[in-house]
Amino acid sequence: MAERILLHTCCAPCSTVPVPALADAGFEVVAFFFNPNIHPLVEFRNRLRSMEQFVSNNEIAAIFFRGYPLESFLRAQMSRLESRCEVCFELRLSATAERAKEEGIGVFSTTLLISPYQKRGLLEDVGKRVEKSTGVEFFCADWRPRYRESKTLAREQGLYLQKYCGCIFSERERYLGKRRRRT
Repeated sequence: MAERILLHTCCAPCSTVPVPALADAGFEVVAFFFNPNIHPLVEFRNRLRSMEQFVSNNEIAAIFFRGYPLESFLRAQMSRLESRCEVCFELRLSATAERAKEEGIGVFSTTLLISPYQKRGLLEDVGKRVEKSTGVEFFCADWRPRYRESKTLAREQGLYLQKYCGCIFSERERYLGKRRRRT
């Protein structure tokens, strides 16, 4: 029997490459949608529905956190605004590792690793810290070379393609023209 991995899924398009790649590496993938960072609510719902469509069409086991804890997310962000991405990574990866422990899954990862727009070094550091604090192994892969492929696959599957990372700060950067690769 394949080892299970709990894969934090930021969205369906970013899942199109990591899910089969992990399966090819011998894992049984369980998707975990936990994204209190996504704003506004309409955007959150669009991404949630798209992820539901993706896991249904591809017969992937999934766990969905459907809550929308706007206030607690914003409090966490505003308390460390200068390191908002780190706060967001910590929140989502910690929740993923803790849920993995609850489910008896010994490995976790995240689809955020496919994006050339994420702070990869920081993401890896947070993943390693969460691994150390929870005892759940962080599987770190570099799927960035396949980022464009993930978008093509998403279009082919009719998945919702968002235009920014998710938080209101990234939305502002996107529409004010400050978006840049963070490799």
